[in-house]
Amino acid sequence: GMSAGLSGFPPSFVSSSMSSCELYNVSTGSWSTGPSMPTNCFDGTAFPLHDGRIAVAGGGTKGIYYPYPRKNIDAYDPTTNKWANIAMMVTGRTAPVCFELQGCGIASFGGGTGNQASGSIS
Repeated sequence: GMSAGLSGFPPSFVSSSMSSCELYNVSTGSWSTGPSMPTNCFDGTAFPLHDGRIAVAGGGTKGIYYPYPRKNIDAYDPTTNKWANIAMMVTGRTAPVCFELQGCGIASFGGGTGNQASGSIS
């Protein structure tokens, strides 16, 4: 499993975002520091891709009351131990619902767009 600098706190309680990444080794039962994400993020959504990478979509880059939603979808590749931006959503979102569409695309919907909820689909 992997934790990628994501926060479970509502945006109004977050004063800053993180780009840090922690990797859990199932064999040893220990955590280690991984490579930093390309951009800071809180309230992003992590989900697996069919090729073994882990994607993190959306999230906020700042805190307090207006989180400046990210459009980024970044992916961590455990074989290279590197992050890369793989797509940009049409609408920046905090805490979106995201998943891969059988290897042919990524769906992202809901979440927040700053100080309001979003009902659109990217």
